[in-house]
Formats: sequence, C-alpha cells, structure tokens
Amino acid sequence: MTSSEHDSEKESRDMDYRKVIVNMPKPLLDTFDLVCRAKFYTRKEAIKQAMRQFIEQEMPEDWIPPAMHEYEKETLSDYMEGIALGAARAAQHPEVIKAQQLQAQKPPTLPKQKKNE
Repeated sequence: MTSSEHDSEKESRDMDYRKVIVNMPKPLLDTFDLVCRAKFYTRKEAIKQAMRQFIEQEMPEDWIPPAMHEYEKETLSDYMEGIALGAARAAQHPEVIKAQQLQAQKPPTLPKQKKNE
C-alpha cells in the first residue's frame, strides 16, 4: 500500500458519513449505471462526483464550503508567514540595503501642484 493510499484510507475512516436513500426512475438509474461501468466508476463514486460537480457549478466562484474554512485560514496563515519571512530575508540582502541607503540620500520630491487659472 502506498503512502497516499494509506492517507486516503485513514481520511475515509475519520470522515463522518451519512446514508442517503433516493428513489429514482429505473430507466434513469439503468442509464447511469451503464455510464458508470463505461467510465470504470462505482455507482457510489459517480454519485459523489456528480454532487461535487453540482456544487461547483451552482455556487459562486469564491464560495468556500464551511468544512474548508479552517483549512483555508491555516493555508492563508502559512502563506502570510512565508511572505513575512521572505521580506525579512530580502531586507537583509546587501543589494537591498545598498538601494535603501541610496534612496535615503536623495532628497524627497513633492508632486507638482496644478495652478488654478
């Protein structure tokens, strides 16, 4: 078993599941099962994929599922920390320090004001 298969299996065991029972017309289910077999999907996986696609198509582009909010916060926090560390490292770079010193030596220039006629 590969590491990713093991992680996926662990996630599957840790996930909270709900059973859904749906009545649908036999011809629709027969056609669905036919497509599942042709695409090598189990019925369960095809239904989950259809649900994901429905959510993706029907919700606004920037919508984040509630279950993903904490993950998004952590990811954003990691990005911000990386940006701060990168900025701190860049500020210590000799070329950056030299450019800052040159900039400090120049007198500040004020923007020209328009004359009222």
